[in-house]
Amino acid sequence: MSWWCGCRPSMGGVRLDQPIGALFVGPWPPPSRGLLLATVFAAAGALLAAAFGFGVIHAIRRTGSSLALAAMAGVAALQAAAESIRHLFPYAYPLHVWRLGAIWMLAAAFAILLVAYSLSRFWPGARRPVMGLTLVAVGAPPWRRVST
Repeated sequence: MSWWCGCRPSMGGVRLDQPIGALFVGPWPPPSRGLLLATVFAAAGALLAAAFGFGVIHAIRRTGSSLALAAMAGVAALQAAAESIRHLFPYAYPLHVWRLGAIWMLAAAFAILLVAYSLSRFWPGARRPVMGLTLVAVGAPPWRRVST
């Protein structure tokens, strides 16, 4: 197996007339995207099945834990699909910003649901203060200069 870096000698050096979209270091030839996409969408399908199953359990028993698990599985499936949609359809750059925003919102929703579920199971007495801290931490801007 040979290894390559994004610019090989057979390419004639770095091309300056086109922007570089990515730099890869890995085995040559690069692995097929088909297997990766099949794996991601199989996992997304399993997560959607889990969301449906936990939704059915919630409809029967009316427990909060089954509702939280259904929501977590559904959000994780949507995030997996949003992460992989780039490889299925070409789209213009402005839509990429919306895709990244959706990925961030889904990750934030999953984090909040995970903390809520964990607190209800393992530390129910501290639910309000810890959920407040979680909401502040998820909603806070990253540690960088916000003025630029």
